Amino acid sequence: MKVAMIGPRGGGGIATHIIELSRHLEMLGLRVAVVSPVRRPAPLAIARYVRKLAAGYDIVHVHGSYDISALVAGLLTTEALGGGTVYTTHGTGSRYWSPMKRWGAVWRDSAKRVDVVISVSEFVRRRVVQILGENPPKHHTIYNGVDYDFFSPVADSSKAKLALGVSGRYVVLFVGRLASNKGIGHLLGAMPMLRKEIPDLTLLIGGRGEMEGELRRRAAELGVTDIVDFRGHVPQERLPGFYGAADVVVVPSTYEPGGITPIEAMSMMKPVIGARAGGIAEALTDGVNGLLVSPGDSRAIAVAVKRLHDDPELATKLGENGRTVAVNRFGWERVARETRAAYKDALSG
Repeated sequence: MKVAMIGPRGGGGIATHIIELSRHLEMLGLRVAVVSPVRRPAPLAIARYVRKLAAGYDIVHVHGSYDISALVAGLLTTEALGGGTVYTTHGTGSRYWSPMKRWGAVWRDSAKRVDVVISVSEFVRRRVVQILGENPPKHHTIYNGVDYDFFSPVADSSKAKLALGVSGRYVVLFVGRLASNKGIGHLLGAMPMLRKEIPDLTLLIGGRGEMEGELRRRAAELGVTDIVDFRGHVPQERLPGFYGAADVVVVPSTYEPGGITPIEAMSMMKPVIGARAGGIAEALTDGVNGLLVSPGDSRAIAVAVKRLHDDPELATKLGENGRTVAVNRFGWERVARETRAAYKDALSG
């Protein structure tokens, strides 16, 4: 089976998803060509995509909702030359999903014409079905994957802490884009309560985004700048070191379609505190492989962190169960097999 994979390149969760999925599909015997994005006005971009796809592919697989030209070109090519079009929606926050935005109607009409839609969580699937309305295409839910060999548990966190300059600290870790939906302000709101209970506390923040200045001001207003450590963008190759240094990983998002951070943290055998938001609540089972709190509740975050600090056995149990779930449920081998099944479903119609 010959597959053309189209989506964002460079950094970011979708780009990493495409790289890992392509690699593991090739391990299953498929031939995958990752097609570079075309940065041109829509008509020119569509024409260029069509030329790229003219060699003929059994499957054209488009990721994300940021490039309408790729989706339209995929449909035109497979309808003309044969094959199937598969579209993975990693969320419904793009402007194209709004009926009031330019290209919105074209995007939804195109999405309804694909052979299979893949959603990265049941939360996303329900929203997509609602948006597309009557007679939606065939739909598969396939969760994000994790490279559990790369994100492998460390035997001793002290070396990782030493490397990051946080030796002897109880490290609460946040990793992700500094954006409003990530709920970092609510995590900061837990810090004044926690510093009274955990004297050696440090909140380590890995990531950049449009809210960084506001979050720094918020930390100053709360009087916690001395225990909040903004580390900026963390390259993929350094992420295991950050997880390795963490005593607990907090994912306080108020909107999270899939949620890669909790899966990576679980793979590292770290206890995770997550908000009951979107895909996070599908990855974590409260009290089994993580703790769940209400979105936007700083006090609940503080209580959960203190609980894990005071109960190391619980923290260890959650981490061990999380590792098992990450390997068995979110390994890329499983994601690739489920994606191959979606391709066969697309061609069967």
